[in-house]
Amino acid sequence: MSTIDPTSNIPTGLLERLRCPRCAERGDDVKLDRDDDSLVCLACQAKYPVRDGIPVCVTETSPLAAERDAARLKAAVGTDAHRQRDYWEQDTAHRASDHEVVAGFARQRWEHLQRRLDLSSVTSALDVGSGNGFSTMYAPPHIDVVATDGSWRMLSRHPGKERVIADATALPFPSGSFDLVFCWELLHHVPEPWRALSEMARVSRRYVLFFEPNPLNFAQFLFSIVDTEHRWVLRFSPSYVANQVKRARLALQVYERCGLIFPNKTPTPLFRVLRRFPFHIPFIGISQLVVAEKQ
Repeated sequence: MSTIDPTSNIPTGLLERLRCPRCAERGDDVKLDRDDDSLVCLACQAKYPVRDGIPVCVTETSPLAAERDAARLKAAVGTDAHRQRDYWEQDTAHRASDHEVVAGFARQRWEHLQRRLDLSSVTSALDVGSGNGFSTMYAPPHIDVVATDGSWRMLSRHPGKERVIADATALPFPSGSFDLVFCWELLHHVPEPWRALSEMARVSRRYVLFFEPNPLNFAQFLFSIVDTEHRWVLRFSPSYVANQVKRARLALQVYERCGLIFPNKTPTPLFRVLRRFPFHIPFIGISQLVVAEKQ
């Protein structure tokens, strides 16, 4: 009985973009090719599985280094990288990307971004930590968006076609391959955000942008106290954000606080009221928006 090759479902355009993340760590740009039911590096021969048409392009890190960093960070802020990974694989709390509140939330953000950034010349983008698709699916239609996430559970619920399981600090793409690289509410789940930002800058031709919760917002502050997996939100003061951008060798272009809608928590009737308020709300906005440019 014949079986379907899982690599046959990978869009051709996506396969052309993919590179070996293991070789990229050494500064080499090496393409991946189909090999039976997986992808293989043409240089180091590392194999990457394909699950339901989604390439799993991740490398193993040093267990000793990971345990050391996890212990240090847990002692400081009450969570660690292992808890963060488990949290996303067990997730049951996130609404689908087509939920009315989620869709309205995402459209509001993209409309605002078009006022802060000239997106007319942006034709390709990478969504890092895309989750189940709320940040990808409502991008302007002229932008081809590739979605990556570290969680299989989240990415398997993403309705897009160009999806890759990837580590935000080791993206399987060549340098300068996207006009825009962005993430929404990812960095407070990453032990060292500047490392992810540095990698995002590497694969971007020009722009890197992100949204992060505003710990000065009372609701965000309380949530980060109550929910351990969001405890790292407390680090994201304006000075901390600026420092992470600087360490990633990016030039800060826009910083502002904005939004009043929690996509997974705001009741639908309340959302219909809040969406009428201005999006840019100094100090009390639930989110911090950062637009940065490569130097």
